[in-house]
Amino acid sequence: MAHSHSGTDGGSAQLSMPAETDHSGAAPRVGNTSWCSCENCVPMPSLLESFCCREEDKLKKYFIGRYSCITQVNELLQLCSEEKILENTGRNVEQVTNMFMRRAAYRNISDWIHGSLGSGNRIPLPSCVVQLVRRRYPEPDANYMGFQNRTEMAEGVADD
Repeated sequence: MAHSHSGTDGGSAQLSMPAETDHSGAAPRVGNTSWCSCENCVPMPSLLESFCCREEDKLKKYFIGRYSCITQVNELLQLCSEEKILENTGRNVEQVTNMFMRRAAYRNISDWIHGSLGSGNRIPLPSCVVQLVRRRYPEPDANYMGFQNRTEMAEGVADD
């Protein structure tokens, strides 16, 4: 199933998302990783977040060669590095929290995959990518909000 995400220009970005269950009647994607083919995904709290990098059409070119997961690609690893985030945001390391670093990494990676979506427009990232960013910039209590759509953010719910 494909989900459409509206951009600021009225256009839409297409994200190919599989159905909640496969045709054999297997369990839903939420809470398990039976849908993962890169072997780096983790169970996610929602269907929208429960997808593997290998299911994202815009990333398929990376799987032709030696990579089994997008988290192995140096370009992506650089985008979530502390150095790149601080360079892109103009911040000093003393000015940032891990939550800030996660948000900035997610934005860098989203822009790399989908191009600039404009302010406030977001598309969920593959589970393996979210896991990589959370490992690099963890919350002490490991309590994460997960992906929130624009409406939820407008209501004051933060994304990490």
